[in-house]
Amino acid sequence: MIKINNESHYSIDDTLFVFALDSEAGTVFDDKNKLITGIGKVNAAIELTKEIHTRKPKLIVNLGSAGSKGFHKGEVVCLQSSSRETWT
Repeated sequence: MIKINNESHYSIDDTLFVFALDSEAGTVFDDKNKLITGIGKVNAAIELTKEIHTRKPKLIVNLGSAGSKGFHKGEVVCLQSSSRETWT
């Protein structure tokens, strides 16, 4: 179960975990609903659109390195914006 707040709870089975590369996911997500999109916004948009249409997940969790070499696997960094200006 994933709890967002007191009102929003989602089962793991209804959650889609999205990564650009399989190496970002490791083996932890092998038995979960995992999507590997490939690198880039266009690949992500295409593959995620197909998966949403097919699986109809209730929650989508996008995970990965976002191109960073400054963080290590297992670290959690919450980005509030996807604009490049906030990454520097």
